[in-house]
Amino acid sequence: MAKHIIFSDAISLNKIQDLELDNWVQTTLDQSKKKDEGVIISNVGGYQTPSVVDKKITEILGKYIAEAMKDFTSTNFKYEMMNLWINENYKYSHNTLHFHGKSLFSGVYYYKVPENSGDLVFQRNDATAFLCLEDTYKSIETCTTYRVKPEPGMLVIFPGTYLHAVSQSMSDEPRVSIAFNFNILESLK
Repeated sequence: MAKHIIFSDAISLNKIQDLELDNWVQTTLDQSKKKDEGVIISNVGGYQTPSVVDKKITEILGKYIAEAMKDFTSTNFKYEMMNLWINENYKYSHNTLHFHGKSLFSGVYYYKVPENSGDLVFQRNDATAFLCLEDTYKSIETCTTYRVKPEPGMLVIFPGTYLHAVSQSMSDEPRVSIAFNFNILESLK
């Protein structure tokens, strides 16, 4: 008998520093809160803006998305930002398990990340098949979840079909992140 790995999963984790991006996030969040535009999608508690895609944020994020996508493919591409929103999670806030099925890729950029403000948690789509094996065999092949501990400036890119959640914040300070979805339009030669 010989084991054959037939599928693998991947995410891209990068660290960036961009004052223009951070200023855009803070200004846009402040404007949305002033207008009281908050929405509830997957967030339980906290504040979430409606989609705030504009030319400026598409340009700022574009270069970082293109660089992060090299973790998935060597092909350069044109992309379309589908939507983007800002999350401000307060103590006891969290985001329920969900996926972004209408986009090829999703991403999160962490702007403010106090200690104990919640992890990004990925769950296997076939998790129930491995629940009984996870504790016994403890291998990457039987794990049902994968946790990312956010840091300021962290950019996470992942396929939009990955199930994910944000664990409950236990911080007295808010955590601020942006989440977004994008599709690849065509490869560039």
